[in-house]
Formats: sequence, C-alpha cells, structure tokens
Amino acid sequence: MNLLIPGPVSMVEGKPQSSTLDMPRTDELVSSVRDFLRGDVMGSTEGRTNFLARVASNSLDIVLRELSLGEPQRALELQRLRALFSSNDDLEALRWRLTNELRDGTMPLNRPGLAEHLRQTVVNQVAIDQPSYSGLKTALAP
Repeated sequence: MNLLIPGPVSMVEGKPQSSTLDMPRTDELVSSVRDFLRGDVMGSTEGRTNFLARVASNSLDIVLRELSLGEPQRALELQRLRALFSSNDDLEALRWRLTNELRDGTMPLNRPGLAEHLRQTVVNQVAIDQPSYSGLKTALAP
C-alpha cells in the first residue's frame, strides 16, 4: 500500500464496550474462549490440535478487533464513499460501484479523494485483520 498510495493515514478509534445488562458481554465471552484455547488447549496438546487451537485463538483476536473497530471503520468508509460518489447509497452498493467503475475504467485512478479513500480503508482493515503486519507499521510511521 505504501508503494502504491503513499501518504498519511488516520486510524479508527475503537468503540468502547458499553456496559449492558447482558452479563457477560460478547467481547468477554470471545476473550474467555480465546484464553482457554491459548492456555489450556495449547498448553496440553501438540501437533495438529495445538496448531488448530492457535489458529482458532488468532481468529478470535480478529473477532475482538472487529467488535471494537469494525463499525466505526465501516461508518467512515461509507462517509468517504458517499462523498466520492455524491450518493446516499448503502455501503455494499457503493463498494460494488467503486469496484465496477475501477474495473471498467469509468473511475479514473487520479480522481480526487480516491487514493485517500483506498489508503484509509485498506490500512484500517489491515489493523483489524493483521495488526502485526509489517506494512501496517510502515504505513503508520510518521
């Protein structure tokens, strides 16, 4: 991303987990399963089961980041796309419009706001999916 679209990026702030009457909260349930997999299962297994417990616990980390960052990230993405297209369509429709217009060439690559939108969207999605990715650290460097 840094080679294709260099420039600054701002990270989405996580949505605080609100206190609810639901006990335990969704993030607490996911965390407890993740911790069980990492502690008990991985600590007492080897081979395939150990590997699958690691994969599952890493997947739950993504779920936790999605719970915190996903909604605000999508709201900002929607805001940028609506500005880019001067449209009030929903996020899915605007994502498909962007995809199709980039594919067929009706959206020029130098369109004002496009590079910034792509950079912000990709960097913030990588922060959810793979926050330890070295390219993310590079993108966030001043």
